[in-house]
Amino acid sequence: MVFFTPMAVPLEGAAEASALTARIPASIIDALQADREEQLHQLDDRGGSCRPANWEAIDAEVYRLRFQWNAATAPHWLDRLCQPVVPNAETTGDGALVRLAMVQKPFLLPDQGIYGSRLRLIGVQLISIEPNEQEHRFEQIAELFKRPMAGQSPGEQMLRAQFVASFL
Repeated sequence: MVFFTPMAVPLEGAAEASALTARIPASIIDALQADREEQLHQLDDRGGSCRPANWEAIDAEVYRLRFQWNAATAPHWLDRLCQPVVPNAETTGDGALVRLAMVQKPFLLPDQGIYGSRLRLIGVQLISIEPNEQEHRFEQIAELFKRPMAGQSPGEQMLRAQFVASFL
């Protein structure tokens, strides 16, 4: 079963080349826990020790979830329009908003008597990052187009206003 974060969640710290940490709402963790219990029910009969889940409670509403991968199991990275993108330090910094797709699989190490479940991140959609104060926001750029320019005819001013309105 594939689990998605329905809303964008913030990254905690900057994503690295082979890891990221996100803050996940409790509702997603509840679904993951129910799935985990179902998967581990069959392995409980074999005995041994169960490894703890991958998530860590921050408070009653938010959990910390760290993902790690190697080159063969790296997640697919998508931009806001679901087009493939290469992540970089600017887009995956602390506080960046992302949507995650993950699967949970049980594992059993029979020679050590250890079992549990492992989360694998299969996709990351980059939604946004906190705006950089040096970057102009859309609203600021639109405001520039709304200002009358010296020497513009009323027709030119109307065309500029229509251009801006087409984006709003």
